[in-house]
Amino acid sequence: GVNSINARNVIGTFKQPKAVYIDPLFLKTLSSKDIIDGFAEAIKYGLIADINLYTMISSNFSDLTNLKDLDQIESIIYKCCKHKINFVLDDEFDNDKRMILNFGHTIGHAIESYFNYEKVSHGEAVYHGMIAASFISMKHGLLKENQFNKIYNFIFNITEMDFQDIDCNKLYKYIKYDKKRIKNKNYFIVLNNIGKAMIVNNVIEKDIKEAINFII
Repeated sequence: GVNSINARNVIGTFKQPKAVYIDPLFLKTLSSKDIIDGFAEAIKYGLIADINLYTMISSNFSDLTNLKDLDQIESIIYKCCKHKINFVLDDEFDNDKRMILNFGHTIGHAIESYFNYEKVSHGEAVYHGMIAASFISMKHGLLKENQFNKIYNFIFNITEMDFQDIDCNKLYKYIKYDKKRIKNKNYFIVLNNIGKAMIVNNVIEKDIKEAINFII
């Protein structure tokens, strides 16, 4: 996957690897910020597919990001890999169900493009994208307000990124390049519960701008 000037991961092809090697000890070479950023993807899997995973991460976030139990970290990585495999097996070429893996990434990728892939990390952008997507889920009556508040309160305390200097209208223009935009419709990933996600195509410009202004 290659990033263009307007959008992330929109150029490329599919080539399955013969093997993937993951060594949790490598995490010890990373900064605390990098580890926290990386957990955005693990939290995403919890929100879209595994409420128990989300609850475990949100309840032990400080210990997990401080690598106090690498066996537990390995278990989280394994669960995330299993969830990804399940999505990819059903939709290898990203035409349908696999889109759910982009929860939080529609606005997240737009934020990265807005800053020209500088200043903001992928994790920081996805954290804010997940808040925005959860906000839209609540506004559409799919996610209960108390569930949204749990997600918001947890994620808001993770990232210190300040997006107050973002221009909402300019950021929205980048969303038009999102790979889930088909025939001028925004295919958006929303939550209908913590641990359950769905694809909708009735998220309009007003909804997205309201969510952007919320995170600003």
